[in-house]
Amino acid sequence: MRTVALLIVGSLPFASSLLAQAPQAGAATSTARGSISTTQQRVDPTMSYHRVLAIVPLVGSGTSSDPRRPMFAPAPSAAPASHTGIIAYQHQISDDGALSLVEFVAADRSAFAALFASTDPRVQYFEVGKSTPAQILAAFQLKKAGFSWATFHPLPVQ
Repeated sequence: MRTVALLIVGSLPFASSLLAQAPQAGAATSTARGSISTTQQRVDPTMSYHRVLAIVPLVGSGTSSDPRRPMFAPAPSAAPASHTGIIAYQHQISDDGALSLVEFVAADRSAFAALFASTDPRVQYFEVGKSTPAQILAAFQLKKAGFSWATFHPLPVQ
C-alpha cells in the first residue's frame, strides 16, 4: 500500500506539469516545426480575391450618370453588387490629373481580361504577388510624387 501511495504522490507533480502543458480549446499546440492553431483563423480580407495595381487613364464625362473614374472601373449602378467582374477599386489621381493610380479587386482573375489585353500605352498593370511592392512603388511615384503605401492600404473587401 505504501508503494502505491508513493507512486501516486510522486506522480502528482508530473501530472500537474502535464496538465499545465495540455492545450486548451482554441489554443496553439507546439510541434517540432512551430505552433499549430487548433482553431481556424479567418483570412485577412486584404489577402483575398485577385488584386491588380495599375496606372490607367481617367474616363467619364464627369456627370452623375458618367462620373470620372479609372479606365476599367465599373460605372456606379443602383443594382446590388454581385461578385462578378471588378467588385471593388480604390484610386488616387496622378500629379498631371490625367491618370489614376488604382487597385482593382475581383473574385476571378478573368475579370481583368480587358486590362491585360489593353494596347493603350498609358496603361501599366502589376499583379499582386507577381510584382514586388518596390517595383509598383517606383512606377507609382513616377506618376505621383510622394506616393506612399501609408495612404494606399489594400482594400478589405468582404
